[in-house]
Amino acid sequence: GLGTAAPLSASPTSDFGDPDGGPSSPADLDVDGGFAAARAGDFITARQLAVQAVALDSTHANARHLLSRVCFQQQDFECALAEARQAVALREDVGEIREAHAMALLANGQEEAALEELRVALRQDSALGYAWLTRARLAGLENIGEIIERDALPRGWPSELARRYLTEYLKYDVGQP
Repeated sequence: GLGTAAPLSASPTSDFGDPDGGPSSPADLDVDGGFAAARAGDFITARQLAVQAVALDSTHANARHLLSRVCFQQQDFECALAEARQAVALREDVGEIREAHAMALLANGQEEAALEELRVALRQDSALGYAWLTRARLAGLENIGEIIERDALPRGWPSELARRYLTEYLKYDVGQP
């Protein structure tokens, strides 16, 4: 399975607007609103705001990145790839933008290109790797019952022992906390 893209936590280059951290243009306001809508699960509004931001400023990397991520969430993988390419062309130095490009490449069946793009993203931003591992660990913890039932019980592990092993003893934290 393809899985899902990383959660939309914030605009990856939001610090490039107003030096005081606030938005400096109408496109910035739309992008900020779009990321907020996406975090709330309202991908229709997020997409509308991203499209509006791109219409206001076609060179706005965050607007392109947001639109790519929202298209990916809506499984419009062609749109996701087109917008991710534009975002990378505008800000090739931002690991999170490259990560979204890698996911869009993968969704479009371009596995080798996706792996190479992800390698570049991880070289640019080592925190992305830690974030991927953390998301995987949290997803595993959310599905701990399913994992125990599927993998531990058929092997004769008592349920409570398997739960303790998986949640208390088995640790794979790598890198910065």
